[in-house]
Amino acid sequence: MILRPRPTTWQLLYLTRGSILPLVAPRLLFVGAVACLASWFAQRHPPAFAQITVAPFTLIGIALSLFLGFRNSACHERWWEGRKQWGALLVHTRALARQTDALLAQAPELRIELLRAAIGFTHALNARLRGGQVSAAAAPWLPAEPAAAIAAAPNPTDAVLGWMSRRLGQALHDQQVHPLLYPSLAAPVAGLGEVQAACERIHGTPLPFAYTLLLHRTALLFCTLLPFGLAGDRACPPLPSRPRWRCKAVRFAPRGAGLTGRQAKPRGAKMAALQRQPEGPPLRAPGTASLLGRGRTSTPSRFLAPGTRKGGAAYSGVEGRP
Repeated sequence: MILRPRPTTWQLLYLTRGSILPLVAPRLLFVGAVACLASWFAQRHPPAFAQITVAPFTLIGIALSLFLGFRNSACHERWWEGRKQWGALLVHTRALARQTDALLAQAPELRIELLRAAIGFTHALNARLRGGQVSAAAAPWLPAEPAAAIAAAPNPTDAVLGWMSRRLGQALHDQQVHPLLYPSLAAPVAGLGEVQAACERIHGTPLPFAYTLLLHRTALLFCTLLPFGLAGDRACPPLPSRPRWRCKAVRFAPRGAGLTGRQAKPRGAKMAALQRQPEGPPLRAPGTASLLGRGRTSTPSRFLAPGTRKGGAAYSGVEGRP
């Protein structure tokens, strides 16, 4: 396992080594482009998004979260089992080194051959799991004659263990190993075979394709259609042009026009003015006295045209000045 120094908070923002960001960057850009397109279209055509809500996406999101949770659990279980199996490989290799050191003191050549073969098995298993050259990885650690036979075997990794077992059997027949001590030497080799079988099972049995297809298809539809649902909830008609002009006029009106710093409207007054501005056109029309409402008895000064008489004085068109 690769142990890296703990990154700082700032480094977490731009680290890419060991991250899946380079792999998913094109998909993120695609979803971002779809979101921008949906927002632009919602601002241009609000009625088209009036009936679109995020309620269906909530239900899809719940199902998608369950799928992702199950997949993360399955992937973590496979990763954790792989770590345990590689740890077991280290345990059996150390056990073989201890047993050969204690039991084969009278046969140092046999001990060296078995230990080098165990190292070659480790390299061969790593190459087999990663799609490399298995025979080339194990050949430097084996004698020339068995290396050629192992290279021609359909499973070179298992062939290395077979050669180790045959070498121990030959030593048993040659009385280099006592019969009572043979099981102690053969047990680590059998443990290496169990590790190989477990690793090959993890490597050869990925997650079911139907499960992966269902998850990816659901995630693609969710990420592609969600921007349209959010744009539908936020879609609104653009503000009238006059309130923006009036807001600028009030903010940048010169002091000579009668608007001083002490006469400026408090915070929230501008938004209230924008909210009441659409009332102007109906109230300016003749015969609309009944539309005043809310206790009004006359047309507010903000809806009077400049030059109109109000209370005997000409209205200048600027709030706070007759």
